[in-house]
Amino acid sequence: MLNHLRLGLRRIFPSVRVETGTLEYSLRNEVLKRELIEGEEAEAAAGLVKKALRAAAREKRRAANASTPKPAAVVPGAQPAIAPPLKL
Repeated sequence: MLNHLRLGLRRIFPSVRVETGTLEYSLRNEVLKRELIEGEEAEAAAGLVKKALRAAAREKRRAANASTPKPAAVVPGAQPAIAPPLKL
């Protein structure tokens, strides 16, 4: 395919000499990359990733809050509770 593209370019621009390696590099890094990064599908995919990252962070916060024990309330002037004796 790259060879056909190179020959097509030579037909249109006879003075231009292009190697297939140069064409391959340009296609991979400029044309295809731009198509993947820009456009509606790319924006939709970025939105899904952002939403998933927020959900993961929210779950992590919830897990951290659930595993942290809450301190008991201290009432001033109250007597400490006495545990019942152990039966053996």
